[in-house]
Amino acid sequence: MGKKVKKQDVKSTANRRMEVVHKKNGIEKMVHFYNFIGTIVGFWVLLYPNPYKIVITISIIVALMGFIIMFIFNKSVEFITQDKSRPSVGAPVILNSAAIWGIAIFHSNTIYSYLFWTYFIICFAPLVLLMAVLKKINYKNIPFLIFILLSITSFSMGTITIINHLYDNTTPAIYYTSIVKKNIYESGSKYHVKLHEIWVLPRGPLERKTKVVVSQEFYDAVYDDQRVELCIQSGLLGIKWYYLQF
Repeated sequence: MGKKVKKQDVKSTANRRMEVVHKKNGIEKMVHFYNFIGTIVGFWVLLYPNPYKIVITISIIVALMGFIIMFIFNKSVEFITQDKSRPSVGAPVILNSAAIWGIAIFHSNTIYSYLFWTYFIICFAPLVLLMAVLKKINYKNIPFLIFILLSITSFSMGTITIINHLYDNTTPAIYYTSIVKKNIYESGSKYHVKLHEIWVLPRGPLERKTKVVVSQEFYDAVYDDQRVELCIQSGLLGIKWYYLQF
């Protein structure tokens, strides 16, 4: 009788170990798939963000999924690992967060009011708290800490900015203003950034000369001292943003 019980215990232990192994393999496959898709989406946004609205929205979802995966599989998945002892989701999160924030800067002229920073805190604080509770933040590893804080900052600011203007259907308030000067900003050699900027006289809620990032087509079509329309929209989240048109 004792031998049968012992054999059953051994068999039960072996089965549990097999379940753990199968579960671990399943999680690793899922994370590898996420990393593959997340990397493709991140470079898609950075290199060729079309169709614009769809790919930007997917990128936001992909970055958010990284945090969700860490929350659900806390003991099995890390943000970044140096020894590769566990699968990690940090690379796609960092890549898509940077892409989201880059698009937000280059494609949206946002008025960063107190309301924007309120939304930022609402988004940023819970994510940092979540990572701290899950013990994903290593305070002794400064580069790791900087990476994760920059990722959360970029994701929060980029997501708020993009959602606010991308899904905004409000009617713009139109002010007539004049172009003060035109400027092309270029930066970087390996990762080249080129912005077409137009400075206009203050109108409406803009109380000083304001820089507006525009498309190359618009930039080439206008000239100094030309009168243009400064369109200011309320934003989906109530954060005002603006653009120029003829």
